[in-house]
Amino acid sequence: MKIQELASAGSRRARTTWMSVERGAETVGKYASLERVLASLLAFTPLALLALEDPGSNFNSISAYYAMSENQVFYVPLTIAAMLFIVNGVLKREHNYNIILGVALAGLLLFNQDDWTPLHSFFAISFFAGSAAVVLLFSPGTWRRFKIAFALLVGLVLVSYFLGWITFFQAEWLALIAIAVHFVFASWKLWGYTIPKRRPLASIAD
Repeated sequence: MKIQELASAGSRRARTTWMSVERGAETVGKYASLERVLASLLAFTPLALLALEDPGSNFNSISAYYAMSENQVFYVPLTIAAMLFIVNGVLKREHNYNIILGVALAGLLLFNQDDWTPLHSFFAISFFAGSAAVVLLFSPGTWRRFKIAFALLVGLVLVSYFLGWITFFQAEWLALIAIAVHFVFASWKLWGYTIPKRRPLASIAD
């Protein structure tokens, strides 16, 4: 009888432990989904701006699209992206630098480039330079190849812009894509955390 009781107690403890692991995995999965949504917004918003604005318009930067005829296409996704940065930083305390990036992105949206040029420039530089610093300085050591590729891409974008091979809009877009790739990669690797595969609880007692 005692053996059966011990086995039953062990089974209950195993079930409780596994349920805790599953709840943790679900939480991590939600973080990953948030990061993928953020990556999508950063990568595809410039495409939406190009697609929905008059082809004859001559906006030389992403920020200039605040003046587009349907400027909700500019403000809504980037405002959501700013909030997702902040939420990501609040939920994942080790990523609290994302709060600063979210505030910087919100700042460049709040202060447009024409009426608030110094403030807008400050927030824009803070966002892009801060994002690059996060990738290069705060990514895990196991991401060495990714960091090298990211640094080379940033360098290539800067050289291409100053040589006149690409426009400022295209340079910003490529930078956003690089940042987005970082978030997608983070959502897969989760900084070294591996989500356990779901198992039927009944099999734990076996």
